[in-house]
Amino acid sequence: MILLRYRSRMDIYARTLAEYGIPFTVSGYASLNESQQIKELLKLFRLMRDIENQVLIIAVLRGIFFGFSDDDLYQFKGAGGEFDFCEKSRIYI
Repeated sequence: MILLRYRSRMDIYARTLAEYGIPFTVSGYASLNESQQIKELLKLFRLMRDIENQVLIIAVLRGIFFGFSDDDLYQFKGAGGEFDFCEKSRIYI
């Protein structure tokens, strides 16, 4: 998948893919906005930009990439778990 902000250079990618025999389809902005996968990916990118945002953390954990249910998250929190990527990630850096 190639995502472009502007369509002006889309033909370059289309020609190159065609030259190499790589099948492709070109779709516009409207269909991109309707894609649940793209919405989830953008949500994940927003979280990466703002990792302390508790609402985004929960939204991403509930989304297609992690798939936790509300009950899973409630039980995790009830058992003393924290939705904090900052503290835990510093251990591994």
